[in-house]
Amino acid sequence: MGARLKLRLVKLLPDEELERIVSGALETLERVGVACSHPGLIDGLTSFKGVRFEKGRLFFSADLARELIDELRDGEPEGKEGFSMHAPWCAMAFFDHLKGEAREARTEDAVRMTKFCDAMGLEGGPIPVIPSDVPRELLSVVCERICLLNSRGLGGGLPVRCQEEVEALVEMNLAAGRRYNMVIQFVVSPLRFDDEAVDLLLKNLDNPDLNLYPAGPIPMAGMSAPLPFPAAIVQSLAENLACYLSVRLLSEGKLRPFELRVEPFDMRYMTLVYGSPEWCLFNAVAREVYEHITGRPNRWGSFRSTSKRPDQQAAVERTASVILQAMMGARRFGAVGQLSVDEVFSPQQALIDREILAYASRLMDGLEFDEGDPVGLIAEGVSHGGYLDHPSTVELFRGMYWDPELFKHWSLKQWLESGSPSVDEITAERVERMIAEHRFELEPGVREEIDRIFERAVQILS
Repeated sequence: MGARLKLRLVKLLPDEELERIVSGALETLERVGVACSHPGLIDGLTSFKGVRFEKGRLFFSADLARELIDELRDGEPEGKEGFSMHAPWCAMAFFDHLKGEAREARTEDAVRMTKFCDAMGLEGGPIPVIPSDVPRELLSVVCERICLLNSRGLGGGLPVRCQEEVEALVEMNLAAGRRYNMVIQFVVSPLRFDDEAVDLLLKNLDNPDLNLYPAGPIPMAGMSAPLPFPAAIVQSLAENLACYLSVRLLSEGKLRPFELRVEPFDMRYMTLVYGSPEWCLFNAVAREVYEHITGRPNRWGSFRSTSKRPDQQAAVERTASVILQAMMGARRFGAVGQLSVDEVFSPQQALIDREILAYASRLMDGLEFDEGDPVGLIAEGVSHGGYLDHPSTVELFRGMYWDPELFKHWSLKQWLESGSPSVDEITAERVERMIAEHRFELEPGVREEIDRIFERAVQILS
């Protein structure tokens, strides 16, 4: 066999335009700066040459930024990576697959969906749904307890209000033999540091008992960022570089957070339009800029849709956006089962997402290009009367064709003989079976310790 034939995308932007975007972002940091009123952050950053504070804003010199941006190219280039799925974000609503309706999630739903995601093998994210029957001040510790008691790797990621809350979350995780995943979004659009988030960032920057993930902003074109390109991506890059530069300097290089995104905000609906053609275009530009800066593709992708249920709209938006991201190098996909931007979690959609990703994986795998004798092979088939039992068919067909788990390629007769099953019916039944068969359980002593820490946190935070 010879080389594989693989799909490729033509670049949207030439290198000179990509460099103009980078230069624009650096000029923005040097001339416009980032609003800041946190004394600790101001003192910490202005102690470095190339950072100054003036009239309520922090300014970063282009020379300093260029020097530190070069570090994003450090390390070995990423090799070939298979496709993988990661946990969704925390939705406020749950699409009830048994009743076919979206509704507020309750504690029972949060427990069941955590078990379901664990049964799917999803990790690296917070609880899939937020229970509405829990007091707001206790949400993070309640959700963390649910994740620790019912999953191997879900948890963290939710907003925290104070250091006492952080300490309780860390202690609960340590009792379970895990580390708390703390996400802090301390730069917000347009170009501003958030004081409360900065405070928690500085207090936990050197905390050895947690995994700290400083996150960049979510600029929305036409609302919190300019609508025209390239201004939208220039602002986003400036904000994300402010996040990167701040953490890189203050952590002495131990942390180097860098991501890049611009989300389309449709004024007709007053919301983000995930999975739309515009979202795909915005995402493609952000990926090209990311690769231009780091020298490697952004491996993270997401399932995206504004649909409220697992329907035709979700299928179109999610498949189209996943394939585009895959063609640009994404291999680790999050937001599994997440609908209506991030308002609704559907376990049925999560199973369909696994099928979509398998489709994309097969598509990106390409075709073997046989450098043998095509004319001779054709002659053999003509002489034999067909190719169904030809050695080349017998050898290759299992590796050639993807065998879908849900989207069976039955004929009408085969489908009727199988009971005419619908994807809705199959996925609903499978969700219930996976939850019923879920077997994760902590050691009794560990569970008791987590409960003890939890009860103490409730008293402090209530």
